[in-house]
Amino acid sequence: MRAYSNAESAEFVARNALSASGLSDESIISLVEDMLKGNKFAGQINVPILVIGGEKDIVEPVDRLRKEVLGSIDGAELTVVKGSEHLLPLEAPALVARHIENFVAQVF
Repeated sequence: MRAYSNAESAEFVARNALSASGLSDESIISLVEDMLKGNKFAGQINVPILVIGGEKDIVEPVDRLRKEVLGSIDGAELTVVKGSEHLLPLEAPALVARHIENFVAQVF
Protein backbone atom coordinates (compact mmCIF):
# COMPACT_ATOMS: atom_id res chain seq x y z
CA MET A 1 0.00 0.00 0.00
CA ARG A 2 2.91 2.36 0.61
CA ALA A 3 5.23 1.23 -2.17
CA TYR A 4 4.32 4.18 -4.38
CA SER A 5 3.72 6.78 -1.66
CA ASN A 6 6.88 8.76 -2.50
CA ALA A 7 9.61 8.87 -5.13
CA GLU A 8 12.20 7.07 -3.00
CA SER A 9 10.03 4.04 -2.25
CA ALA A 10 8.78 3.88 -5.84
CA GLU A 11 12.36 3.91 -7.13
CA PHE A 12 13.34 1.14 -4.71
CA VAL A 13 10.45 -1.02 -5.97
CA ALA A 14 11.30 -0.26 -9.62
CA ARG A 15 14.95 -1.17 -9.18
CA ASN A 16 14.53 -4.19 -6.91
CA ALA A 17 11.16 -5.86 -7.45
CA LEU A 18 9.68 -5.16 -10.85
CA SER A 19 12.11 -6.54 -13.40
CA ALA A 20 14.62 -9.34 -13.77
CA SER A 21 16.68 -7.27 -16.18
CA GLY A 22 18.62 -4.13 -15.30
CA LEU A 23 16.75 -1.04 -16.48
CA SER A 24 18.33 2.23 -17.51
CA ASP A 25 18.16 5.21 -15.17
CA GLU A 26 15.96 6.92 -17.77
CA SER A 27 13.47 4.03 -17.64
CA ILE A 28 13.51 4.06 -13.83
CA ILE A 29 12.79 7.81 -13.73
CA SER A 30 9.87 7.36 -16.13
CA LEU A 31 8.50 4.46 -14.10
CA VAL A 32 8.69 6.41 -10.86
CA GLU A 33 6.81 9.33 -12.43
CA ASP A 34 4.07 6.96 -13.60
CA MET A 35 3.89 5.19 -10.23
CA LEU A 36 3.18 8.46 -8.49
CA LYS A 37 0.23 9.28 -10.79
CA GLY A 38 -2.34 6.79 -9.42
CA ASN A 39 -5.95 7.52 -10.35
CA LYS A 40 -8.91 6.87 -8.04
CA PHE A 41 -11.19 6.31 -11.05
CA ALA A 42 -9.17 3.39 -12.42
CA GLY A 43 -11.56 0.86 -10.89
CA GLN A 44 -14.61 2.19 -12.74
CA ILE A 45 -13.95 0.55 -16.09
CA ASN A 46 -16.76 -0.23 -18.53
CA VAL A 47 -14.98 -0.85 -21.83
CA PRO A 48 -13.33 -3.96 -23.28
CA ILE A 49 -10.19 -4.76 -21.29
CA LEU A 50 -7.13 -6.81 -22.10
CA VAL A 51 -5.03 -7.68 -19.07
CA ILE A 52 -1.51 -8.71 -19.96
CA GLY A 53 0.39 -10.45 -17.18
CA GLY A 54 3.91 -11.73 -16.85
CA GLU A 55 4.24 -15.43 -16.14
CA LYS A 56 6.97 -14.79 -13.55
CA ASP A 57 5.50 -11.59 -12.08
CA ILE A 58 5.84 -11.65 -8.30
CA VAL A 59 4.30 -8.18 -7.83
CA GLU A 60 0.99 -9.00 -9.56
CA PRO A 61 0.99 -12.79 -10.03
CA VAL A 62 -1.23 -14.26 -12.71
CA ASP A 63 -3.46 -15.91 -10.09
CA ARG A 64 -4.06 -12.51 -8.49
CA LEU A 65 -4.86 -10.98 -11.88
CA ARG A 66 -7.41 -13.72 -12.50
CA LYS A 67 -9.02 -13.32 -9.10
CA GLU A 68 -8.88 -9.59 -8.46
CA VAL A 69 -8.86 -7.99 -11.90
CA LEU A 70 -10.82 -10.40 -14.05
CA GLY A 71 -13.14 -11.01 -11.11
CA SER A 72 -13.89 -7.28 -10.88
CA ILE A 73 -14.24 -6.28 -14.53
CA ASP A 74 -16.90 -8.03 -16.58
CA GLY A 75 -15.63 -9.36 -19.88
CA ALA A 76 -11.95 -8.64 -19.23
CA GLU A 77 -9.55 -11.00 -21.01
CA LEU A 78 -6.18 -12.21 -19.73
CA THR A 79 -3.07 -12.93 -21.78
CA VAL A 80 0.06 -14.27 -20.07
CA VAL A 81 3.52 -13.54 -21.46
CA LYS A 82 5.78 -16.51 -20.75
CA GLY A 83 9.12 -15.80 -19.10
CA SER A 84 8.35 -12.17 -18.29
CA GLU A 85 7.94 -10.40 -15.00
CA HIS A 86 6.12 -7.20 -14.06
CA LEU A 87 7.44 -4.60 -16.50
CA LEU A 88 6.11 -6.07 -19.72
CA PRO A 89 6.26 -2.87 -21.82
CA LEU A 90 9.98 -2.69 -21.06
CA GLU A 91 10.76 -6.41 -21.06
CA ALA A 92 8.76 -7.46 -24.13
CA PRO A 93 7.50 -4.32 -25.92
CA ALA A 94 6.98 -5.89 -29.33
CA LEU A 95 5.02 -8.79 -27.88
CA VAL A 96 2.86 -6.49 -25.76
CA ALA A 97 2.15 -4.34 -28.82
CA ARG A 98 1.17 -7.43 -30.82
CA HIS A 99 -1.25 -8.58 -28.10
CA ILE A 100 -2.80 -5.10 -27.96
CA GLU A 101 -3.12 -4.91 -31.76
CA ASN A 102 -4.80 -8.33 -31.89
CA PHE A 103 -7.17 -7.40 -29.07
CA VAL A 104 -8.17 -4.11 -30.70
CA ALA A 105 -8.75 -5.84 -34.03
CA GLN A 106 -10.94 -8.41 -32.26
CA VAL A 107 -12.98 -5.80 -30.34
CA PHE A 108 -13.41 -3.25 -33.12
